[in-house]
Amino acid sequence: MAGGGKATIAAVVMWFLAALASLKVEPPQRDPITVETHDITYTKNQQADGTQVVTETVVKGTPVPVAAANNNETVEEGAAADQAV
Repeated sequence: MAGGGKATIAAVVMWFLAALASLKVEPPQRDPITVETHDITYTKNQQADGTQVVTETVVKGTPVPVAAANNNETVEEGAAADQAV
């Protein structure tokens, strides 16, 4: 048998060993992906000289999980504000 045949046999054996090793290893765990909600309030005030001033108030909310690590529940970004309590 030539060198190419031996190399092919060795490659197939290593391929099977890699497959067996992947059955023993646990998949990596990661933190859930979160989206932080914000409540933004715009206030328009008219001053004495007729100019209008717009002020912005941002209140940070709580992080909402988008894809939980332990289950398959998902929250779409538009619905994240509705579910934050």
